[in-house]
Amino acid sequence: MIGDKECLNCGKDLVHIAGKRGKIFCNATCRSNYWQKQDRKNKAGKATAKPPLATHRSAEGKDIDARIKDLEAELATIPDVGLGKKRRGFIIEKIKQLK
Repeated sequence: MIGDKECLNCGKDLVHIAGKRGKIFCNATCRSNYWQKQDRKNKAGKATAKPPLATHRSAEGKDIDARIKDLEAELATIPDVGLGKKRRGFIIEKIKQLK
């Protein structure tokens, strides 16, 4: 057994058993804490702001009014039975979101 490595989180000396894969953390708590710290560092460095909704919609290539008209036209052709009911409900909700 050789104790030449340290835990990446707390710095405690680790014991290596010959023939086994080397440890990098002393226990599950240190492993979890280390990766949570890394996630926080990564998230703090990245901008997670989404573009405004209007910009996102216009990027789709259709004007909002044109999209609503398309949905209303589709709504008129769908029967009000079976799976048509689900599709109609979906389209109605989508129109409400766009308005």
